[in-house]
Amino acid sequence: IMLTSTLVNSEAQNRDLLERFERRAEELNKKYEEASVEENIEMKNQVHAMIWTNDIRLDTIKWVLEEDDDTI
Repeated sequence: IMLTSTLVNSEAQNRDLLERFERRAEELNKKYEEASVEENIEMKNQVHAMIWTNDIRLDTIKWVLEEDDDTI
């Protein structure tokens, strides 16, 4: 679904999505750090899954935009 939608979006729409998911990545990383400090294993697992999903979205958008990134 993510790939299909990014392929039909304009470049500007994809860049907006990229920014949104990059902000989301920052938020999720903070939540993960908080869960780690609190030693909340359940929350860490949930946030880790959200980070993983968000990373896939970021990688897909970067691939469609042909952004160079060594982590892809």
